[in-house]
Amino acid sequence: MQVSELSLILKQMQACYDTAGARTQANDFERMIEILSGHESETVEDFVNNLRPKLQQDPPRKQKPKAQLDQATVDRYVALLADAGTNQEEFRKAFGGLKGSKKIGKPEIDAIANAYVGSIDRFKSKKAALEAIEKKFVQRVRFEGKMDIVDKLTPW
Repeated sequence: MQVSELSLILKQMQACYDTAGARTQANDFERMIEILSGHESETVEDFVNNLRPKLQQDPPRKQKPKAQLDQATVDRYVALLADAGTNQEEFRKAFGGLKGSKKIGKPEIDAIANAYVGSIDRFKSKKAALEAIEKKFVQRVRFEGKMDIVDKLTPW
């Protein structure tokens, strides 16, 4: 059977479906006819044999563009958090700005958290990164409190 004969049959089927109001099915036949166009001189067997290797190939995957890291924002917030030291009021201002900002994405939050915490972790979410920052601040405050007690107890 020639592709031209198959195309003629498919056109008749498409017209039947179109007349019956089955627009989706008619569109499917229209797409099949478009695929066959330009191959009318081939046999159906040759057409299928030429098409088979192309169908067995994996389709190319679209790669998401990587989000650009806003290094200036990262540096600014790392500096604000570091400058806060163990001052809770200063930390809350810097942390509140970081937590409330809609412009800061996950890559920036990860970079800020890693710089402040001193790790190279990849956090599951923005919330997890923010929790790590807060936890590190609490650790620093507690350590400073312990050191004050040690300084008061040691006479040298």
